[in-house]
Amino acid sequence: MASDDTTATEYSSSRTPRTLLILAAVVVTVLVVTVCVMALRAPATAAESWTASPGKRTAASMSLSPCAPPPEHSGAELVGEQRGLATLSVRTDENSDTLACLATQIDDEWTAITVTTPYDAAATIPADGAMVRSDALLQTDPTSVDAPETPSQHVVAGEVGDLVTAVTLQTAAGDTEATVSGGWFAAWWPTEDEYELDHPVTAVLTLTDGSTRTTEMTVPHQ
Repeated sequence: MASDDTTATEYSSSRTPRTLLILAAVVVTVLVVTVCVMALRAPATAAESWTASPGKRTAASMSLSPCAPPPEHSGAELVGEQRGLATLSVRTDENSDTLACLATQIDDEWTAITVTTPYDAAATIPADGAMVRSDALLQTDPTSVDAPETPSQHVVAGEVGDLVTAVTLQTAAGDTEATVSGGWFAAWWPTEDEYELDHPVTAVLTLTDGSTRTTEMTVPHQ
């Protein structure tokens, strides 16, 4: 009888590690499934969908009706980009004022805001420099009414000199690669700093010879 008791005890203890391994495997599986579900969940705001580099524009973004200028504003798009759910389109009007429109698409619905910045004819741009023509904090996310902590979108657009091939902005969200096209640049990024417009925009400019220079770009009065 004593030997039987010993055998039973040994059998029970040998099953314990196996049971723990099975339970651990179940826990790991649940965690993996949870992570996968979270990764597959579509971003709900522009901030969640933001990327440091612009993505490929969709057909809807290219023919963006919310950002189409009214009849008196006949300028063609100078530079445009898409980052996640948001599209930024920059034009000028008949007075050369800059029109920067940020539009966010959520559930097939577009929310667009356009900022007009007066043109500064006296401003000059060096061949190896850049100048901000539009600088604004916008809020296109529909969740902002119920969630005031939702980040705003900081929109910056302007002109670059003939020697500038790329612009990287040093932002609150990290280094942000701007879109450069036809002598203009544009970018946006999420921020929770409502006083961010009070600070100059720092940019790293890449020139045609491959060199770079860091500059604080002049922000126009709006």
